[in-house]
Amino acid sequence: LFPYTTLFRSNCKRIACFAITPQYISTIHGRVEGYREAMAAAGFKKRDELLRVIHFEHIQEDVEKYLLEFKVMTQVPDAIFALNNHIAMALLKTLKLKEFVALSKIRVACFDDLETFDIIDKKVLSVAQPMEEIGKRSSELIMDLVAGNASGSTNIVLPTKLIVR
Repeated sequence: LFPYTTLFRSNCKRIACFAITPQYISTIHGRVEGYREAMAAAGFKKRDELLRVIHFEHIQEDVEKYLLEFKVMTQVPDAIFALNNHIAMALLKTLKLKEFVALSKIRVACFDDLETFDIIDKKVLSVAQPMEEIGKRSSELIMDLVAGNASGSTNIVLPTKLIVR
């Protein structure tokens, strides 16, 4: 819940969530559930009101479509939490277009961190994952499975880091 807490503390009251398909993937499902839990904990009754599903096959088009929806809302979201870096990049690209200038104050948060976020003008709150460690542990698990030294079900939790810009 920590990325949402940071957004709430910075006076964001209406936080949208852009989730990627397919949603049955455990990491995406977990991120959507985290969004729902944070909205419920903050007292939002319609916690899915600002949840949008972005299809992997047409990320840019879906981001633009939902931002157009937001433009005509009486209460525009204060922030959008992109559940992966592809959505975040499409969101940043779209917010720079002149037809979306009215939405330029929307805060952007992302569950992934990119070096690009350090050099662009828009400040992006991000959750960084230990990508090298994820790759190392995944390779070790595969090797153990191939060698017959591991069962089919393993759960490893690695720490993440909140980067506030």
